Order: sequence, then C-alpha cells, then structure tokens
Amino acid sequence: MPKNPPIELDYEPLEDSKDEFIGRQVMKALGPPKDLLKLKVMPVAGDKYRVNIVTGPDFANGRIAHSFFVTVDPKGKIVSSAPPIIKKY
Repeated sequence: MPKNPPIELDYEPLEDSKDEFIGRQVMKALGPPKDLLKLKVMPVAGDKYRVNIVTGPDFANGRIAHSFFVTVDPKGKIVSSAPPIIKKY
C-alpha cells in the first residue's frame, strides 16, 4: 500500500483526545461537507483507525460518504491513509 505524505497542520493535539485530533486532520485534508452529520473515529488495532464521514439531510437519510483507514504516529498524527485523503470540499 503506498504511503501518503503526512498531513501538515498548524496545531498540535494539546486539548483534543487522540480520536478528536485524528478527526480534525481528516476534515482539514478532505474539507468539511456542507451536509455533515457525523464524523466517527474508531480504533481498529494499535496505531490503526477507521474514520467514517456520515452526510445527508438528516440521520434517517444519512449515509457514509467517505471512509478511511488511517495509521497514526504515537502523537496521533496521520502518517498514511487508505484510500488517500484528497480535498473534496
């Protein structure tokens, strides 16, 4: 699996939990969808996480619009993603 270059951020995970910090990195790289309902970060194993972005007009009609498996360093910085996170919004 090819590695993505690390996402450059202008802040560190000082007040965020690791999950919140990972979610903020994904949203910064992807851009915020206008119909965002939920951003869910779930640990998978060790330094690997699944990140789902749910969009839609309401929760009854929401769908997973984007899903990424990310690998993070010990501080929570994303070092790779499958699929690559590309700016969409």
